[in-house]
Amino acid sequence: MAEEWHGINDPGYFRKPVNAEDKPKPKPAPEPIKPREPLAKEYKFKDVTIIEPAQGFELNKPFDIEGEIEPYGDKVKASKILLSPIGIYNNKEDNFAPGGIEASLNQSTWKFKATCKSLYEPDSFARDDKKSADATWKLFVRAEGKAAEKSLESERFTFPRASKFVELKKGDYDEDGAKKYNKSQSGENFKPHSVVKSLQGDLIKIGLLPKDSDDGYFGDQTEKAIKDFQNYAIKSERLKQNAGKIETTTKPLDQQNADGIVNKKTRDEIDTWLKNNWIKPVLTLRHGEYDQNGTNGDDRPREGDNFHSGDPILENQKSLQKVNVYTDFTLDGWFHNYMLEAVQQFQDAAEKGTLTIDGKPADLGEKLTKYQKGILCPKTQAHLELAIKSNAKVINEIIIIPMRFPLDAKYNDKGYVSGERAFGSSRNHGKRAHAGCDLYAPVGEKIFAVDDGVITKYRDFYGQTFALEIDHGTYIVRYGEVQPPNAYNAYKNDPPPEKDCNGLPSDLKETDPVTKGQHIAFVGQLRLDKDKNGKLHNYPRSMLHFELYKKESSGSLTITTKTTYKHVIQRNYQRRDDLIDPTKSLEQTTKE
Repeated sequence: MAEEWHGINDPGYFRKPVNAEDKPKPKPAPEPIKPREPLAKEYKFKDVTIIEPAQGFELNKPFDIEGEIEPYGDKVKASKILLSPIGIYNNKEDNFAPGGIEASLNQSTWKFKATCKSLYEPDSFARDDKKSADATWKLFVRAEGKAAEKSLESERFTFPRASKFVELKKGDYDEDGAKKYNKSQSGENFKPHSVVKSLQGDLIKIGLLPKDSDDGYFGDQTEKAIKDFQNYAIKSERLKQNAGKIETTTKPLDQQNADGIVNKKTRDEIDTWLKNNWIKPVLTLRHGEYDQNGTNGDDRPREGDNFHSGDPILENQKSLQKVNVYTDFTLDGWFHNYMLEAVQQFQDAAEKGTLTIDGKPADLGEKLTKYQKGILCPKTQAHLELAIKSNAKVINEIIIIPMRFPLDAKYNDKGYVSGERAFGSSRNHGKRAHAGCDLYAPVGEKIFAVDDGVITKYRDFYGQTFALEIDHGTYIVRYGEVQPPNAYNAYKNDPPPEKDCNGLPSDLKETDPVTKGQHIAFVGQLRLDKDKNGKLHNYPRSMLHFELYKKESSGSLTITTKTTYKHVIQRNYQRRDDLIDPTKSLEQTTKE
């Protein structure tokens, strides 16, 4: 027994003995693997052309391929083919059209045409600098159909072998234009892949088309924009966005005249402008600068940073007049104080959206934003063009006339626009200029605030009259030659016709707030002329002397020194240098 249990701890002790016939038979040796037969080449390319889009080749933008293949045998038949573009870079291949590009095949001519939906740079080709890889693109074709039992690979072909550019001209349109204007998506003028809309978008970036004008139809507006671009590009001057100064290129557009057709040269030039961030050459114009007209009759040099050749300032003065600012000043090509005030007035209205068309609020689609205050930057000039095109005007914020009285020949209220009553007319035999407008009215006539504000001064003024100064927020008005306090004592034997017009209305004093249209003062009586006994006599006319200030300076409104002010105060008004002409403000008001 002990013999049988010998080796009981041996793990193989209880294994069944193996008989010879139970031994596993050796496996037969595997048959050798037959090499895979190469795909039969049933087709070869006879010709392939990549049609360059009108906007040029761009990543992720479609383009067309057309060409001709040639079958190797007579039995090959197919109605469709699949084109598979392959990119090769650093010995890596990538199919940038997975699934292939399906193309219809004209079996009688073996010609095909297909659209590659996007040319993109495969991830395996990406480089750190994110620039387009210097890749080799190849193309192979496989057949699809009953006669093609398996994919048949063509000979590889490097493309583009040739590039056929699509010109754009007036009357052309793309899918967007077809949809908007109900046109057929076929025919000679139909250009696929949104090429017209893309072109218009580029022209908007350059500043030659207004925003939201990219409708996909090459009409009159787009043709004019292309002609303008060609005229600019033929010259060598270029303007970088926000630079404000012109630079020169050594490679202007090689074209004699502007024809409004987007040919290969024009398209390449547009791409160059976009790449260099060039925009429509709109000069940034600043206070103190002048053009060739601004040197006429003056000693200003026709060179230097402040000089501009041509008529850029003169033309902008004309534009400012069209929107109802800079209306009473000379077109002189000089960016002086009057022009500065006009620019600021337009910018304020355009930013607030207070421009009007035929007296009603204007809707220009956008307000002026991100502009340079007091500077005719490209943004301001573009908005100025938009306002002119829409016939929009600037209406001054002073919206009521400061007096109410019958408009008759005796007082002739429009007389303040010319003659001795007008702003700038001669005073003291030419020693100074009139600083306001005189509004004739009877002594004691009520005067009203032209806007909300605060009384800052009520002081002695001129010829036994007072002046009332009111800060109206964005401007200051001096209401001059108004009733002084204790007018009866001041006029002695010639009291005002109304018993209550004795100084300011009751309960009004300096620092008090006033509201638009509130009664604030009375027309005073000037006493200037003396008789042989030295007695003062009344001046033959009583009036409101109306002065307007831009509120851009500080200190007293009257300056009695004989200083001749720089910039635009060309005659000595003996007033603070933010004095402005109130004529247009008064003419635009509505009498209540």
